[in-house]
Amino acid sequence: MIYKTKYLYSDINGKIKIVTNKITGKSSVAVGGLHQSGQLLINLWKQVIKRLPRAFQPAKTLLLGGGGGSLFPLIKKFYPQLAITAVEKDPVMWSLAQELYPQFAQSTKAIITDAQNYVKESQEKFDLILVDLYVGKDIPEFVYTPDFILACRKLLTKEGFLIISFPVYEGRDLLLDNSWRSQKEFGLSPTIVETNTTHFAIYSK
Repeated sequence: MIYKTKYLYSDINGKIKIVTNKITGKSSVAVGGLHQSGQLLINLWKQVIKRLPRAFQPAKTLLLGGGGGSLFPLIKKFYPQLAITAVEKDPVMWSLAQELYPQFAQSTKAIITDAQNYVKESQEKFDLILVDLYVGKDIPEFVYTPDFILACRKLLTKEGFLIISFPVYEGRDLLLDNSWRSQKEFGLSPTIVETNTTHFAIYSK
């Protein structure tokens, strides 16, 4: 067999599955049947980052939900000089990121805390904020709220962008539709990038 599988347990994410290709050395991380790291996730985010203006050259980015770390090399590929701050609630997931992507994790400022509290309390400004707060196949309901989105936008620099990943599956359609309506009431009009499994919302300052 060319694949090696191992499992970890986290109090926050529960059972974590790590599958590694013995030939390429590449790994994917899944929780609750959903990929938290790996090529599938990279391909989804790549579609979205390509939508940002070509002239956009961020110096600092905030990643809410470090996951298994596969977004680090993707972001660095687009913006090699970028300084990354990663906020990850689950120390087990951050340890995985350090194991799977050590060269990127070493240069990343990691903060092990709750993302909702962080954006409320932080005074730091970022050119690019990426929100990927999955726990299994779902995300916390606060991510859908205008309060959270506005709190994230306050951390953007003048020309910055905020990108939030929302899951698309039966049972979450109504919650997402309600979120779009409530956002409009607060003057939020994101650009939506749709895939089969995920809707990405891009907000400018």
